[in-house]
Amino acid sequence: MKADVSVIGLGKLGQCLAISLIHKKFKVIGVDNNLKVINSLGNGKVTVDEPKVQKALKENFKNIIFTEDIGFAVRNSNITIIIVGTPSDTYGKFSNKYVKSCLKDISKTIVDKKQIHHIVISSTVMPNSIDKIFIPYIENNFNLKKHEHYSISYCPELVALGSVFNDFLNPGMIIMGCSNEKASKKIRKIYNKWTDNSPEILEMNILNAEITKVAFNVYLTSKITFANNLYNIVNKLDGANIDTITNSLGMDYRISRYFMKGGLSFGGTCFPRDIKAYEYLNKKYIKDTTYTDTIVKINNRQDKLLYNVVIKNVNKFSTISILGLSFKPNTNVVDESPSIKLLASLIKLKNKINVFDSKAISNTKIIFGNKINYFEKLDLAIKDANLIVLLNPIGNFKNILNKTKRKIKLIDPWRLIDKSKLAKNIEYIHYK
Repeated sequence: MKADVSVIGLGKLGQCLAISLIHKKFKVIGVDNNLKVINSLGNGKVTVDEPKVQKALKENFKNIIFTEDIGFAVRNSNITIIIVGTPSDTYGKFSNKYVKSCLKDISKTIVDKKQIHHIVISSTVMPNSIDKIFIPYIENNFNLKKHEHYSISYCPELVALGSVFNDFLNPGMIIMGCSNEKASKKIRKIYNKWTDNSPEILEMNILNAEITKVAFNVYLTSKITFANNLYNIVNKLDGANIDTITNSLGMDYRISRYFMKGGLSFGGTCFPRDIKAYEYLNKKYIKDTTYTDTIVKINNRQDKLLYNVVIKNVNKFSTISILGLSFKPNTNVVDESPSIKLLASLIKLKNKINVFDSKAISNTKIIFGNKINYFEKLDLAIKDANLIVLLNPIGNFKNILNKTKRKIKLIDPWRLIDKSKLAKNIEYIHYK
């Protein structure tokens, strides 16, 4: 099959990217070095837990083929998107080793192609990676010339776990760092067909695009940090309401309500590592990490606050139920999750601990094994609980909770439950 686009990297984001493309009737070759993933996808079954992806693959299966062979993908397409992992190194920088490995195989194949091949890097990379590392690597090792044999562009993803498929189709904006006008036109044409919401395409040089991607997530963590810091102040003032205050601030177009809800620490696979990368940039270029140190300090403080509130409301006989394990709703990702960090401290107390989550049980078992009790049914998870800690929204929780007859304490850091509608046997703990 001659494809419109080839996609290298079929992990949590890459699968959604490739399948969102075939959903919009592109012909795609998907590449990954994990044979289990390739076989599963080749049999029509996705390996990521994201809404709408399985259905989209089933409906558009004829428009995609899967392979381990990068050379085959490059020979049969003129545009390749690289969306492989760039794990953090010990200094906080994003590692380029997997991207370079892809570029090696791509370059070997481009040598024999008559047409120019357009390379689009979507993986998050450090500033100057493309101009100072990737381009010299390609040209010095494979005798290829930019604009003659290949173009290279940077179009990072700005998606969120739990809504990745939808975010690719309806992005808030497109960051597009291109090496020349021809590449720009090619990529712009893809986005115009790919997206549903006609997003603004912000075209810039590659270095600016690399910096913008890192800065984007760091800014979001800054908003979370501000909201959490304000939350801690407001909780000390009788009569003050954090949600009234942050909702009011968010009404102004200069601020917005997004990421302005005080509560728990941020986690996941992106925010913590982007902060480390930004810390590296601060250390390297301005010799001062005060900014990132403050964000990390306040984020850690939220974890300590949660633990302290729990400790104040248990004794050695208490059964504790933790509801919600993932770092955010609608995902199975538990990396840096407030729930996981809380559990790591609570298991030292030797109390009985029950946990519930609709998606993240398996990943939590990998961490804690048989040290805690796992439930896939909410009513069983809270059946013998003396203290419930509600860390993610859970449908029908209030109704199930109100059916219990014994006294139960409820800790609700996100204010998900209207305490005025709780049964009298439920004690709503003020979170401060």
